[in-house]
Amino acid sequence: MIKKKSNSRKSGPPSEKSGAILKAAKRLFLGRRFDRVLMDDIARAAGCAKGTLYLYFRTKEDLYLGILTRDFDLFHRRLESSLRNPGTAWEALGKITALLFRFLKGNYDFFVLSRQAEIHLRRKHRELLREQHNRIIQMLAGLVGKGMEEGVIQNGDPEGYAHILLGMIFASAHPASRPAAQTPKLVLRIFAEGIRSRPDRGPTRTSSRTGSPRRPG
Repeated sequence: MIKKKSNSRKSGPPSEKSGAILKAAKRLFLGRRFDRVLMDDIARAAGCAKGTLYLYFRTKEDLYLGILTRDFDLFHRRLESSLRNPGTAWEALGKITALLFRFLKGNYDFFVLSRQAEIHLRRKHRELLREQHNRIIQMLAGLVGKGMEEGVIQNGDPEGYAHILLGMIFASAHPASRPAAQTPKLVLRIFAEGIRSRPDRGPTRTSSRTGSPRRPG
């Protein structure tokens, strides 16, 4: 597991004050261009002195990064809770797909700020965000590799498959895709089967018990 570097002056778990600062900053970043948001504005919106703000965050970039890493931390806590009893590799992939979908669907702000991060943040901040992204990729790749060993996923590049699945989840959770309750299962089914008809091999069906791909006997 990759250890995150701290981007605030305060160590330990986020305090009530830092949480208020992050919440105020997020609201401002969503409402204005990055270069139009000043640390003075954030301090005022958070109800604290500017000096207090700098006790927690050195720069505006650190604040922006703090908003995104807080969302990542929330997701990872939920993920660890849901995977205490992961089951088979395919069952675990189903749980992660559903959890990621619900998280992204309920946190549209994360979409907006993460896409803008590549434009606004410095290289060192972007690298920290990529580490967070890579944690998810490595987790998915590990399960894909396990699925290959179990014989439910065809041999290939686990990381490549992981990138494809994560891209599908991100795209399907975007509001423009009109996500529905059954979307996570649809995403996993398309990932497993593809969308091209293969009459020479017969249709691939899904096991009603496990949700894993199987072929008729």
